[in-house]
Formats: sequence, structure tokens, C-alpha cells
Amino acid sequence: MVCRGGSEFFRDEFKQFYCKADEPTYIKNVKLDIISNLANESNIGDIMNELGEYVTDVDTELAKESIKTLGKIACRIKEMATPLIK
Repeated sequence: MVCRGGSEFFRDEFKQFYCKADEPTYIKNVKLDIISNLANESNIGDIMNELGEYVTDVDTELAKESIKTLGKIACRIKEMATPLIK
């Protein structure tokens, strides 16, 4: 899992952790974990849009992990729980 203390170092580079179609599943899962830790009030819109794309992906493992990631973000950023659920 990702070290939570270092998340501010990559906070502005969150798009570098978006998943690519040709990546193996284990890499995508690590990237989703990183994205969940980098999410904040200023980048949540972009991250929600990206994860929304993954939720409907033909790769069902990616879709499931994306839903879990959205849940992690909602638990961590309480103000975002309602918009994430809608």
C-alpha cells in the first residue's frame, strides 16, 4: 500500500497515475491506491471523471477496484461523500 505521509509530494502530479489500457492489472490497482491517497478538494473533479470512465471499463477487475477507490475517497474526504455517491 501507499505511504500516506508522502502524498503531498505527488499531489499536483495525480494525472501521472491514471491507468493505461495496456498496463497489467496489478499496476492499475497500485495506481488506483495512489490516486485515492492523492485525492483532495482541488482535484476531486478530475479524479471522479477519470474513475467514472474506469467504472464502465470492459476490464471488470478495473471497474470493481475503481468503485472501491471512490468509496475510499468518500470515507477520507467527508465533504465529498455525497457528490461521490450521486
